[in-house]
Amino acid sequence: MAVTLDSPLPTDAPPADESARGAVPSAPRWVPILSSILCVGLMVVVLVLANSREQAPGASPPPPGAVPDRDATDLYGTPTAGDPQPIHVAGCGDLDPSRPPRVEIETGEVDFGNLKQGVAVSREVTFRSVGQGPLCIASVKSGCGCVKATLVGTKRRYEPGESGAVLLVVDTTGRMGEINKRIDLISNDPVSPLTNFRVKMDVNAGLVSDPRYLQFGNVPPRTSASRSVYLRTTKDDREWAVKGVRSVRVATGAEPVEYAFEVEEIEDPTWRRVKVRVVHPGMAQTGSFHDRLVIETTHPERAEVEIETHIHVVPRIVFRANTVSLGFVRAGAPHAPTRARIQEGAPGVVFQITSVEVLPAEEGDVPPGGVPFEATFGKDGRGWWVDVTYDGKARKPGLVKAVLRVTTDDSEQPELKIPVRATLQAPH
Repeated sequence: MAVTLDSPLPTDAPPADESARGAVPSAPRWVPILSSILCVGLMVVVLVLANSREQAPGASPPPPGAVPDRDATDLYGTPTAGDPQPIHVAGCGDLDPSRPPRVEIETGEVDFGNLKQGVAVSREVTFRSVGQGPLCIASVKSGCGCVKATLVGTKRRYEPGESGAVLLVVDTTGRMGEINKRIDLISNDPVSPLTNFRVKMDVNAGLVSDPRYLQFGNVPPRTSASRSVYLRTTKDDREWAVKGVRSVRVATGAEPVEYAFEVEEIEDPTWRRVKVRVVHPGMAQTGSFHDRLVIETTHPERAEVEIETHIHVVPRIVFRANTVSLGFVRAGAPHAPTRARIQEGAPGVVFQITSVEVLPAEEGDVPPGGVPFEATFGKDGRGWWVDVTYDGKARKPGLVKAVLRVTTDDSEQPELKIPVRATLQAPH
């Protein structure tokens, strides 16, 4: 009997070969899928049971993301807020819960009152061990700024009833106005591992200057720049005047900076304020120059005011890149131009580009086929630009170099040069 592909085999049809006689019919397709699901479910049950056996009876599982057996401290060993767990201090051993240590600081605030600028003062703050067990001090943190706090002596373990001290050193150099700092005492106190107090002061007495640093900014060579320093005292202070300004620190081998200055009285109902306009004469070379100037006064308590200065001397006109690189170009084929931006190096510089040309990398060394680049220039909303492109002539593959020369109408910087390079690939 003939059977087509679209017709089912008759139930009485003989097997295709003798080996098929007695074979077990294949299982339906859903049977292996169901078996896989059962296996996965069994594995999950086994893992849950194993995890429950490792946990102590009656204990609840840790919350997601919890780290076991870790002190409640941050990366710097400071106890984290809201989790009053003591930190471990080397040499103090484990905490005895039946004899907890406690720390007590004599005050919650240290007020230095009105201070003069440019002075250093110090004070000790006492703390006591008032618990039942030994108090161990890990460290004292004051952060950065004008207040530094350190433990007095080398002792770190204090038995009940013993006292220690924190030394506060305040340096008001360059500071001005109200200052409020927090000092942290870090210990093994289980209730208050991070105990703190405040340090306050108001730097407004005597002769006060502002700012502490003069940044003259970016200026072209041989160009002066000016910034102002403000001096003040109370109305009832003694009479004083500004005598002069001088440079006291210069780079090795450099000539001292000859600053000029102007003094102007500023009306103020509370203070006697003086504006000192300091003029930097400029530098001939480009680069960054740091200095320290002294303002000389006739004030009976502060005859000199030191100010740090900085000036950055830049070219009048600059390229925004160190090299015009065309990358890989195909020898004998046109190439899209590469654009270079040219701009003023410092505020106030105005210039015009008058011409551009591409020259050999070495003077008089013209490569075979001539200089392989061409240049055009123009100006848009972002300023001046120069486009450099490969001239499209066939040449030997490899690295080629040249120099882009830009001519300007600026008398101080009439010409700029920047390297040009490309790698020629063999034509298809």
